[in-house]
Amino acid sequence: MYQDLMSHFFLGVVNSFQNYAKVQQTKVFGTGEDINTGLHAATLLYHFGEHYAKYKKEHFKKDVKPRLIKKCSDYQILGNIVDASKHYEIDRNNPVVTSASSIKEMIRVIEYEDNDGEYRVLEKNISILSNNNENLYLIDLMVNVINMWFSILYSENIIPHFKKYTIDRSIIPPRPNKTGISDDLKIIASSFLPFHLEFEFFKYDNVTRNIYPKPLVSSARMPISFTNSLTNEKITSIVELLEDEYFHFTILKSDEDKEKYLHEKAIEKGVLIEMYKEARQKWNYRGATTLAISGPSEGDLLTMEVELDDSEFVEFHSIIDESSKDKYLFKVAKRNGTIDKMLAEAKSRWNIDYDESVFSNMF
Repeated sequence: MYQDLMSHFFLGVVNSFQNYAKVQQTKVFGTGEDINTGLHAATLLYHFGEHYAKYKKEHFKKDVKPRLIKKCSDYQILGNIVDASKHYEIDRNNPVVTSASSIKEMIRVIEYEDNDGEYRVLEKNISILSNNNENLYLIDLMVNVINMWFSILYSENIIPHFKKYTIDRSIIPPRPNKTGISDDLKIIASSFLPFHLEFEFFKYDNVTRNIYPKPLVSSARMPISFTNSLTNEKITSIVELLEDEYFHFTILKSDEDKEKYLHEKAIEKGVLIEMYKEARQKWNYRGATTLAISGPSEGDLLTMEVELDDSEFVEFHSIIDESSKDKYLFKVAKRNGTIDKMLAEAKSRWNIDYDESVFSNMF
């Protein structure tokens, strides 16, 4: 019986998946062929679970399906898409996708950049809007599910070889022409289709070697504030991010990375320096300009503030890296005699001959 299962897998499931992959590479949009071949392949991929359950002599919904979902969560989402496309709307068992109206034929416009400037490449996709407003892509779901099937069938000696499909976003397609805009796109309007044709805009990031949704803005005004730790008073300003800068800001994952990037841009554009100057005038703000020497006993601490003139103050606060700030502060303190004063004070207080190595973290 395993031969019947193997034949159904290769002749039905794999062939339909490869057929959709070929259709996706064509430059004709709007005929419904992408939707039809994509949903047909998705249906075979999902319902192959029932054939597999019959081969295993197990109950599909009670035994096999939970096992498959545990191995690949996209299998459940693919099932939601298949059921929604068949019944139009579904609501049982908290589906991730509930309606066929959320299945759309999309044109993804991806912006790249080479030595001649920006250029755009067009790519077809079937996009599915989930209940939590996340855009899912049918080809990604199908790749994960078909790889799951290859893994299972090969490990159980049902098929003779293992294949792994991948979607490599790091590969940069060549510039389509001198203008940088694809001119081989053919859109055929088909008003009778129940699915929609829409555009999505992405940009390739050369650092991460991946594509991300592109904000459709020419610039963005980002607020940034500086707080007085003693009084909790704030000085607030605006950092103007240009289109590419805002794009890089949006693709950063953590709030910490976003804050750091905004801080760097605020320094680069002179915004933060003006805020520090205002803080110095308003609060007599000095910044983190205090040096310390630990004494022989726990709790013994000698501190002294390093006086910075206006130019030193600006230069100090233009430095982003904290260790570089320490080095700069040590250099100023050595130049203006603060280091010598601290070493003399430590000698007087604890009768210990410290030398500059006590500030070794600042060298």
